[in-house]
Amino acid sequence: MMTWQVLAVAALILGANYIYWRWTASLNTDALWYAIPLVLAETLAWIGTVLFTINLWKEQDPPQCPPPGEINECLFPEEAVEPRPVKVDLFIATYSEDTELVRLSIRDALKMAYPYPIDYRIHVLDDGRRPEMKAVCDEEGVNYISRQTNIGFKAGNLRNGLEQTDGDFIVICDADTRVFPTLLSHTLGYFRDPDVAWVQTPQWFFDLPEGENLSRWGQRKAGKVGYGLGWLIQKCVGPVTVGRDPFFNDPRMFYDVILRRRNWANAAFCCGAASIHRREAVMQAALRSYVWSVEEEIHRHTRDIRDEETREALQEAMRPHVAFDTELTPYKFHVSEDIYTSVLLHGDAARRWRSVMHPRVESKMLSPQDMLTWMIQRFKYAAGSLDILFHDNIFSRRRFRLSLPQTLMYATTFWSYMACVWNTVFLISPIIYLFTGIPPVSAWSTPFYLHFLPFFIFSELAFMFGTWGISAWDGRASYLSFFSMNLRALNTVLRGEQIKFHVTPKERQTGRFLYLVKPQIAIVVLTLAGLIWGGIQVARGQVDDPSGYVINIFWGGVNIAAMLPLIFAAIYLTILLGFLLGFAIVVWVEKQMPTRVESSGGIALSKDFPPLPAKRALTYDEAIWARVAWQYYVNNTQPNGLANASDGEPWLSLWSVGSYLLATAAAEQLNIISADEFDERIGTALFALGQLPLNERGLPAAYYHADTLKILGKSDASAIGLSRLLTALQTLLWRYPQHAAAIHDLFSLWNTGALIEHNVQSQAAVPLHNWTLTDDEQRDSFGYRLYASHTLRLIDSAAGLAVTNPPEGQKMIDLDGVMVPDEGLRTPWGKQTSLISLPYLLTGLELGFDAQSAEIAWRIMQIQQRRHSLRSPKQPVSTDYAEPAPDYVNDLPDRQPVQARNLRDEVPEKVAITSTRTAFAWYALFRNSWSEALRQQVLPLQVPDALSGLPLHFPLSRSNAMKPRSPILFHLLTGITICWLALSTVRADTELPASGYSPRSGELTVREMTIAKNAWQYFVTNYQPTTGLVNAVNKFPSTTMWDSASYLAALTAARELGIIDKAEFDRRMLKFLATLNTLVLFRNELPNKAYNTISAQKVDYTNKPGEIGFSALDIGRMLVWLKIVKERYPEYGNSIDNVVLGWDFSHAIDPCGTLYGAYLENGQPKYVQEGRLGYEEYGAAGFQLWGFNTCKASRPQPYELAEIYCVLVPYDTRDPRNTSQHNYVVTESYLLYGLEFGFDKPTDRDNAPRDYSLTWMKNFADRVYQAQENRYTITGVLTARSEHQLDKAPYFVYDTVFSDGYNWNTITDKGQFVPNAAAISLKAALGMWVLWNSPYTDRLLNTIENANEEGKGYYEGLYENGNGPIKEFTANNNGIMLEALLFKKEGKLLAFNTDNPKSKDFAPSLWDRKLLDQFEENNALRSRPFLSSTPAVKSWCDRTGVTQRTKPACQASRGLAGLLLAGGVIFALFGHQGAGWRWLIHGGWHSSARIAALTPEEQTWATIAWRYFVNNTQPQTGLVNGSDKQPRVTLWQMGDTLIALLAAKELGLIEDAEYDARLTRLMGTLNRLMLTDARTPGRLYSSQTATPVDFSGKPSKNGWSARDMARLMLALRLTAEREPQYSEYLDKIILRWNFCPVIDSEGELWSSSLQNGQPVVREELRLGESEYAATAFQLWGFSPDKAFTPPAHHVIIAQRRLAVDARDPRTTWQPSLITTLPYMLPGLEFGWEPEGVAADLQQRLRKQAENVWLSQKTRWETDKILTARADFTLSQAPWHIQDTVWGNGYAWNSVGDDGRDYTRFAQVSTKAVFALWALWDTPYTDVLMTVTKHLNDPQKGWYEGRQEATGDTNAALTLSTNATVLEALFFKHNAGPLFDTFYDAFVHMSPETEAHFSRLPDREGQQTLFKSFFAMLAVDGALIVPDFLERLAREQSDDGLHLPPRFFALWREAMLNAVSLRDPQCDDEILTAWAMAIAPGLEYLRRQAELHYRA
Repeated sequence: MMTWQVLAVAALILGANYIYWRWTASLNTDALWYAIPLVLAETLAWIGTVLFTINLWKEQDPPQCPPPGEINECLFPEEAVEPRPVKVDLFIATYSEDTELVRLSIRDALKMAYPYPIDYRIHVLDDGRRPEMKAVCDEEGVNYISRQTNIGFKAGNLRNGLEQTDGDFIVICDADTRVFPTLLSHTLGYFRDPDVAWVQTPQWFFDLPEGENLSRWGQRKAGKVGYGLGWLIQKCVGPVTVGRDPFFNDPRMFYDVILRRRNWANAAFCCGAASIHRREAVMQAALRSYVWSVEEEIHRHTRDIRDEETREALQEAMRPHVAFDTELTPYKFHVSEDIYTSVLLHGDAARRWRSVMHPRVESKMLSPQDMLTWMIQRFKYAAGSLDILFHDNIFSRRRFRLSLPQTLMYATTFWSYMACVWNTVFLISPIIYLFTGIPPVSAWSTPFYLHFLPFFIFSELAFMFGTWGISAWDGRASYLSFFSMNLRALNTVLRGEQIKFHVTPKERQTGRFLYLVKPQIAIVVLTLAGLIWGGIQVARGQVDDPSGYVINIFWGGVNIAAMLPLIFAAIYLTILLGFLLGFAIVVWVEKQMPTRVESSGGIALSKDFPPLPAKRALTYDEAIWARVAWQYYVNNTQPNGLANASDGEPWLSLWSVGSYLLATAAAEQLNIISADEFDERIGTALFALGQLPLNERGLPAAYYHADTLKILGKSDASAIGLSRLLTALQTLLWRYPQHAAAIHDLFSLWNTGALIEHNVQSQAAVPLHNWTLTDDEQRDSFGYRLYASHTLRLIDSAAGLAVTNPPEGQKMIDLDGVMVPDEGLRTPWGKQTSLISLPYLLTGLELGFDAQSAEIAWRIMQIQQRRHSLRSPKQPVSTDYAEPAPDYVNDLPDRQPVQARNLRDEVPEKVAITSTRTAFAWYALFRNSWSEALRQQVLPLQVPDALSGLPLHFPLSRSNAMKPRSPILFHLLTGITICWLALSTVRADTELPASGYSPRSGELTVREMTIAKNAWQYFVTNYQPTTGLVNAVNKFPSTTMWDSASYLAALTAARELGIIDKAEFDRRMLKFLATLNTLVLFRNELPNKAYNTISAQKVDYTNKPGEIGFSALDIGRMLVWLKIVKERYPEYGNSIDNVVLGWDFSHAIDPCGTLYGAYLENGQPKYVQEGRLGYEEYGAAGFQLWGFNTCKASRPQPYELAEIYCVLVPYDTRDPRNTSQHNYVVTESYLLYGLEFGFDKPTDRDNAPRDYSLTWMKNFADRVYQAQENRYTITGVLTARSEHQLDKAPYFVYDTVFSDGYNWNTITDKGQFVPNAAAISLKAALGMWVLWNSPYTDRLLNTIENANEEGKGYYEGLYENGNGPIKEFTANNNGIMLEALLFKKEGKLLAFNTDNPKSKDFAPSLWDRKLLDQFEENNALRSRPFLSSTPAVKSWCDRTGVTQRTKPACQASRGLAGLLLAGGVIFALFGHQGAGWRWLIHGGWHSSARIAALTPEEQTWATIAWRYFVNNTQPQTGLVNGSDKQPRVTLWQMGDTLIALLAAKELGLIEDAEYDARLTRLMGTLNRLMLTDARTPGRLYSSQTATPVDFSGKPSKNGWSARDMARLMLALRLTAEREPQYSEYLDKIILRWNFCPVIDSEGELWSSSLQNGQPVVREELRLGESEYAATAFQLWGFSPDKAFTPPAHHVIIAQRRLAVDARDPRTTWQPSLITTLPYMLPGLEFGWEPEGVAADLQQRLRKQAENVWLSQKTRWETDKILTARADFTLSQAPWHIQDTVWGNGYAWNSVGDDGRDYTRFAQVSTKAVFALWALWDTPYTDVLMTVTKHLNDPQKGWYEGRQEATGDTNAALTLSTNATVLEALFFKHNAGPLFDTFYDAFVHMSPETEAHFSRLPDREGQQTLFKSFFAMLAVDGALIVPDFLERLAREQSDDGLHLPPRFFALWREAMLNAVSLRDPQCDDEILTAWAMAIAPGLEYLRRQAELHYRA
């Protein structure tokens, strides 16, 4: 509130100053008839502002007390009566309202609730005396009261009710008032104060129209035409709502602000309905008023009698008669009885009654529904109030003793109704000026603005803060537009007419009410006419001072805006506008066949045939192309596994199926898809091929329906099509033998031999064969026959001999002197002379060239090269073939037969066609300038849309220009060519293409100059001549330092580009700098965040007067441009220096170089760090230019990298939730750094292009750009992201590449996700075009260049969703566009021209001189920087006698620095405590694990954990409580119980008998578990009864969890393996379950929960948990393939690359989390190598686990925060928290089950610590265990953990935590997976070893063997032997190893086998290292055994 109060006082003072100036210095003496009324109106309006300010001064609600239980709690002690319940009468006053409406109010009143006994009665006060109303009351059981007359209107009705009732309190309701049940319980508590007379509650009109969407409204009015028109309009301008609250009925401003703010003054008056009154107060006030009325009447008749005795005697005689004739009126008989009664009670000096405005809505009622009703109601309010003001003299102290605050509050009310007088003047004034040109002021000059604008701005700011959260516009509009009605009311009162009481109708009145708003229409029409007339005068040049017209245009516009809603509320005008939209589709096919030339000759490989390119790394661009091509298959694969041959058309051919299989193989090789997805796609496709119906010869047909697999057309086979499919199948056999069986099965189904027939006419020694070709074989040509022969000869060895040489009749043609075979291709127009390159190229790509294919391809390329290289290039020959769709279009529902007929009937155009696929094939096989040029030509033909892929063809005209034709076929053969191109180059490179794009440079073209001139128009239109400032947003007179800097950039660009001349530039610059030098600063420190551009006064963001803080980033940008201007135009140097010298930087930057911004909190400034990656460094550069140390702000750290479309994009890692600053990544900050600094350091004076001295900034900028280009390339969405304004709510967004954990996140400043606001930012697009010369930025420029409006500049952006432009214009957008174009012309914008301090002729500027002067006291006071001392600086100081100011020397000694450096080196070398040695002695991956028997302390830990199970086991079921003493348990916890039971047995915590008893009881319970309706186990059970319950313990069916089922299934499997005697019983448990709803045919796992009593099945599992659950299902024989490969992308956390689930939690409602346990449990249980899981998946799981662990370790090392994250339970709300490494977009997020952030509860999890400690033997896990090992109660178990922030213990006890402790210790004791494998291998190496070890107990034998192994590793080549090993070897005791010498060779073999088996990455070198490591120890033991062993 303090902010509002400060602003309000400032506004009043400025207003007084303005009014004083108006009266004394500004009146137009030539037009006093106009000037005096206006200044008088302004003065009266200012008085109203004073009163309104007092009204809103503070919000002080009285405390809300509990409701009274009996009446004495509401009375003074001395007034106490016999205790009884409170009596309440509820009055429903009615006259003529519909009885059913009253019935609704009665029924709601009957629902009243109260916590104590209460005497509550409902009375209907019917002034209509209606029998039907009485009948309703009788039916509803309420009291009916009526009277014989209607005297006193509603007040008389209420008096009658009071006389017939006796309640302590009265609730007054209108007929439509529907009270809430809480009314009395929420309000009667106020009456505990005996002085409270009444409580008013807010009124809520529940029927306020929300409006109707324009389309639906149009459909109602005009049917489909209206709907279409509405849809079209909204597409252009956004959502439009018709009819929302047309009468300004929303009462929130009145009740929630105005009336509520009167509580502090005890001046909240009664508003009638929904108010509660104390009967005593009403009656007492009535009695006092009665007495006063009697005395006043007597006084009136006797006041003229001078004799006192006579007068007194007459008064005594008159008193009984007058008293008898005067009525006692509890409620004044008045049209505004409510406010009158309020004045009576407030003015009662003897009692001083209090009133309360209750803040909560407790009832609802109807609002006026038409203009007539509304006018009736508002007229009553106005006339009644004015009648009280003029006729009752309420401000007289004789009768009403109102306090001063109360007087002011009531005066505010009455003054507002008087405002109609001066509002009329305000409405007429602009009309007079616009028509006459006569100003009411002496001149529209600078003094006017300087006096008016500060007052206006501060007023706006003040009332924005004063009414925060509630729109003030409706109130202002109604305040103006009600002028005519209030004038009529004022006239009625002044004339003394009686104000009639009209009941407000509750039903909508019919009729046309336009006559009611004639005055408003007149104002609108006259103002519009004046605006037009004034505009004509300005255009003619007949106006001396246009600024007056600007002001009056704005003034008149506000008046019109205020009038229009009322006019439209009176009548709805139907607007019908017809738009006829037509589409013309022009399709023509261009094709030119070469002339047939007959020749002959053999085909042999030429000597000049070039070598084929060697394999190489794939470039970045090529990797992107491959992914674009793959998008075709992503979107065209049918559910049966096969792909459409053409985009969106469900048909396929055998040829297209072969292409799809080859493309899938290429995608897998290039890592576009995972191996699992590849296997799934191939397996599904092969199965579908096996289902194809065959023809009568046992062969697949040529064409099929892609979905139904129905044969299309004839059933003839296509030998060439089948050959393509066979090629693909053969490739799969070579590369993927796992699919061999399926392929062989497929071959067994097809009679491929039927393709071959014997040629009986051949006389060759070897019988020749040929193929049976169908009549319609489309590819019956020489090239395709040759291609097919390579595969078909595998069917029959002689099958291809017929085409190994040109067959008989094969013709050759001569093209440009080169002989090539005429293909004779079959086309719809018959056989045509043709030349096709594709089959030869496919041979080269897939099979390797044979001589014929290679030579023909080489010749075709030579022809094309020659034509391309000619000075006038010839038209290229047609060298490709597009497979047409089958003729059987009637079988395809999505194709129209007529289109196919047209294509067949038309003669092809003579245009040569070259295809995208052959272009890429040429590029892959022949690397030369021609293939590169060809590839460059097809790149723009990408259709990078997830629905498309790449187009098939592009035509080349003779000019070699691209002319797209329609239709464009998206053929999957294109994709296969590009994918195989990618495959041929092996792998992708990571170099960013953006780093190779140079910035554009050179003089601007005409097109570019047009853009510049259009952008400058914004600054012409929005320039404020009084201050030299420019509006930041179009027509909104406010700006910031950032936007003002953008104006400086625009001004500089306009001059340098010749848009304005020097005179205009100087005029603007001088004015701007003069204003900047005189700005009123925030707290006299730095410029405020916002200023009014007309007055240059401080304002808030709504342009209301007041200060709000400063922005270091805004100031940094201003400092950049002040420096640029200073360097470019030294003549302005002193002015600019004076600006900066006036600023105090004490709070803006600290000694470490951190930038701080300021804001106000409770009126006090708060200074907070400001800036995030990109913007922070840019802002710091501005400070650095002026000598400040910005060390910390200039660093990019802390940052991480997010993987976005193949680019690692940097983002700031400071958590937005903790700092309230978003870590948005946008283009703008990087653009500005590039444009203004050229990606150089700020102090770099070298202007050489592309010589970047700040390389990391350039690299980051490239990454941000590349991510956006890649997004377009892959998805087809043009992208240029930056922050931008909007022309509708929310009005401003950060449109980011990355923010707050999400890619492409478009958010408001509050963090709200608004994806529909995403747009192509014009400033970003043009800036990218300038800085990165690429085809993509060319496309951006083509898109945006015309996105402007004449005279306004360029739009903010173009919506990505296609909704058109953002119709908002800003200085920042247009300014950056101009500076981008200036960069193109001149390069880096910061060009140093002033002297370098290092120069010997250095002459310091004013700024430098001040900084150098030791005696300049403001240097220290304002925290100015130190100027570095150089010889030149020192020389200047010596010459001028200036005592140089020097920076205090650093006291740190060099010796200390040396020690620190040495310490750093030592730490770096030895800080990890011999990691290499640890790796060697522990052996590879499993080196991390703790692999020894438990110590006594660790055994104690296990005992404590087991105590939990002892305490919480339910004897009747064997189940264990999930939480301590809470008898509920999940399936996951049941699995934990089984594993804990195993651990307890193995660790010796329980005997075998107890183990068997517990396990038997538990198995019995599991076998009897009640299942769900789907026959699956439920989510939660009672541990006492094993029946399903909810979390409150009540019986409930609650769905199932695949995650929890998996944990139990895994535990059952582990138990079965450890205890095989129980396996049969354990199997029976699983056999009871129905898995059909849990796992689907694709291997996805599904869970179910109940929502609103209905089961909802969904994918519950996310990355980590999904793979773990899949492992458990696989152990039981299921195939959870899809669950093993959840969709993922990567984030960088603590320098580690972590995979996270790609599904968006905001749209799936399922959190995406990384916690420790899902990754560590597989390590404890399988060593990350679960049985049956592919090796690559095992490796991925292992790597992810390592990164999860290392990220937590790194956090400790960098931030010193001990971290071990896992989910945990609390003993209070929110009860359960997922404590994550990464969660829902944030690192180190703590997410409750409600999705909210609970970071304050983050803890070091006990179970996570034990898991990490067991798996990684490192100093960090030692530290974790040190702080965790005390978190237990020896008698209860292990606590959940300790809080990260406070160290407090979370003393909750849970089953899962204690089970994990036991499992981790079991793992350590069990020596881990590697040694378990080794021990088993060693024991079973031979019968002799088995016999030997059978005599030792397993545990003792393992432990001794493991100890020996570790001790043995310490033996080196010199045989330095540990004591333990020497003792063991020499003693050879029977209880030791006692191994014979020959066993040690078996030991070596077993260990190496175990290492090889357990580590898939193990190779010969690793095995050799192992052998070398164990060799000395083994040799020592063998020798000792030879000496000491005795059998």
